Amino acid sequence: FYKINQYNKMNKLLYEGVLNNGLYHGIGKLYYENGGIYYNGEFKEGKYHGQGIEYYPTYGVKYKGEWKDGHYNGKGKLYNHNNGTLIYDGQWKDGKKHGIGKIYNHHKLNYRGIFDEALYKDRVSLIYEGEWKDGNKHGRGKEYYDNGEYYDGEFKCGKKHGRGKLFCED
Repeated sequence: FYKINQYNKMNKLLYEGVLNNGLYHGIGKLYYENGGIYYNGEFKEGKYHGQGIEYYPTYGVKYKGEWKDGHYNGKGKLYNHNNGTLIYDGQWKDGKKHGIGKIYNHHKLNYRGIFDEALYKDRVSLIYEGEWKDGNKHGRGKEYYDNGEYYDGEFKCGKKHGRGKLFCED
């Protein structure tokens, strides 16, 4: 193990941290060629592993959380590249949303629930709370719509199925 600073041909800092057998290992920082930080956190055998923060080239934090073998893994937050607002706060597995999480759209909670292999498809002003199976709404759940209505009932394979009630805002 030894600490180094790695530079490109134009003498710009690319990496500062620890190397082990020629691979990034331990705490370190990677840099964009413009000098901005690309990644700040832990490495294991050349891959992001442990706690770390990934940055956009021109605007703030992209992802902050846990990593495993170079992928988002465990608890983490993903941010919008245009304005830095929170997009997703929850669990990850192999770089995909997996487990309990929340999706935000324009600072508003858009969805909260359980993700399975990133099969959730973004929906505007819709929240689903309920059971899932194989990445689909399945079992008992509530689906809220942007017009104030909501459905409380059963789902099967991602669709309303069986007994349920649609409630109107009036």
